[in-house]
Amino acid sequence: MSENQKSGTLLLGMVFGLLLAGVVGFLTWLIVAAGTVRLDETDEEETVAETEEILDLENLNLDVEEITNDAEIATETLADVEEQIENVYATYWEMDDDPNYIIHQVPLSGLTAGKQIFSKKNVRARAIVGEKIVYAQSPENNTQTTVYADDLATKTSTPLFSLTAKHWVGGFAEGTDGQTFYFADECAATCAVNAESAVTVIKSYNLATKEEKTLYTEKGKWQAFKVVRKLLDANTLLLGEGYEATEGQMFIPPLYTLNLVSATLTTVETDPTATAFSVSPDGKQLAMVTFVYDEQTSRASSLILVKSLADGAVTLIQRGSGVRYHDVRWADADTLAVLSQKVDSIRFELGYSITGEKQLQWVDLDKKVLTAIDLENEPETFAAAVEGKIFYNSQKALVAYDLKTQAGTTVLDGETAYYQILGTR
Repeated sequence: MSENQKSGTLLLGMVFGLLLAGVVGFLTWLIVAAGTVRLDETDEEETVAETEEILDLENLNLDVEEITNDAEIATETLADVEEQIENVYATYWEMDDDPNYIIHQVPLSGLTAGKQIFSKKNVRARAIVGEKIVYAQSPENNTQTTVYADDLATKTSTPLFSLTAKHWVGGFAEGTDGQTFYFADECAATCAVNAESAVTVIKSYNLATKEEKTLYTEKGKWQAFKVVRKLLDANTLLLGEGYEATEGQMFIPPLYTLNLVSATLTTVETDPTATAFSVSPDGKQLAMVTFVYDEQTSRASSLILVKSLADGAVTLIQRGSGVRYHDVRWADADTLAVLSQKVDSIRFELGYSITGEKQLQWVDLDKKVLTAIDLENEPETFAAAVEGKIFYNSQKALVAYDLKTQAGTTVLDGETAYYQILGTR
């Protein structure tokens, strides 16, 4: 082979080598590139999967939050249900040689028959405070009054405190926390030797801390004293005027509000002919019924009035002629229940003695319309109005009339014609 041929062959080999190397390099690049692309696709899939997991977790968190919110709402609803009234506590005096004060528990749901849960002697004032019955017990000679608390669940009795000799309790009122109650520590005619020694002290007592506080003191009113009626709001207590002799008393005694912060006593002006009153559920209004009898014309008339305790404004709800409105109660925020009597004849003997049929009526305050309730038995006395149900006494039985269903149910029978409602829980 000539030198020129050898040189050409070598050059051709070099070219071929370079081409082969280029092809291999190109193929290698393609493989690496494909792998890179595949890696990028895998990373993207993993990223998408991770994103989807994060979104699922966020949705799960949202679901948990929704469940938590639902649980909170359910808890609030349950709390509302738990706050609803379950029982009414009806009381009466067992009149025998040694009278007992009896309390029956009446379930409000279904209005089933009540059962006796309490029987004590020489009970003067009483109230339900939280889950306890608080009452003052005085010996017949009134040597010393002791205040007790009986647990509604366990029926255990605990002495709380005793008053000074010959002092007594003039009414209880429950506070807003279920632990505090208010009462009047009285020393009047049977205790004081003269007007100067007569004293009424309004106090509070806390069942949890056992702390007793003096809130207001009044001196110098012999044969008259203040009676604790009801707590109107967290800072205002409604008081009444009490007297040693009340037989034949026709009209309601004066009413007062006591500011528990400033210890200021304010007179609540009422109609001078008012015979009964009731405080609204929100403590802001006073419903009253009046009675006027003109002996010269032999005409009787009654009014149903509502008075604002904030500004003193009085609204006439109903005017009745030839009728006496005996009592009034708030059935709910917009409805009054009234015990009325048609006046057939009347005479005065330690108070007015009236003959005539009695009936229960209810008043829509928005429309000011009085509607008679058709009852099987004539009502004798009013006991209470609770949750749209009117409790009244008839023929020695306590009957509950439901305003919605327009049906009456006998819940206590055969004991007395004068059941009263101590409270509700």
